[in-house]
Amino acid sequence: MSSFAAHSQPNLLAIRPGATKDARKSHVAWEIQRGIPETPSLLYCRAKLYLLRDGGVLTCLEAATGKELFRERIGAAGQYIASPIVADEKVVVASVRGVVTVIQVDDKLKVLARNDFREKIFATPAVAENKIYLRTTGHLYALGE
Repeated sequence: MSSFAAHSQPNLLAIRPGATKDARKSHVAWEIQRGIPETPSLLYCRAKLYLLRDGGVLTCLEAATGKELFRERIGAAGQYIASPIVADEKVVVASVRGVVTVIQVDDKLKVLARNDFREKIFATPAVAENKIYLRTTGHLYALGE
């Protein structure tokens, strides 16, 4: 059994390139055990990693060091299936309950907007040509210019 499988709690590791065989011994840059998302992908933006967990808990890390910049609730509880995206220096997250929260890309949590679409959202929003496309269980929205 590898040393990675021996851990019962999920970990997130940053591994420097060039490892052969067991990278843990020589190439792990940093490792965390808290704040790891259940389903959504991580978001990388401006040398930061954003991790979104159920309950609306957003963690922001320095990507190079793993240093936690913040871990806070965004004010929209519930489950998160859709991955966060970035659009125009803003992080956009959508809860299954249908609440879309817009957060400034920064070292501190700054919620800019919160909108309730009153329909479930499972799909990750998409960005194209200055629009955010948001699919709820009943509608497809194109938001923007």
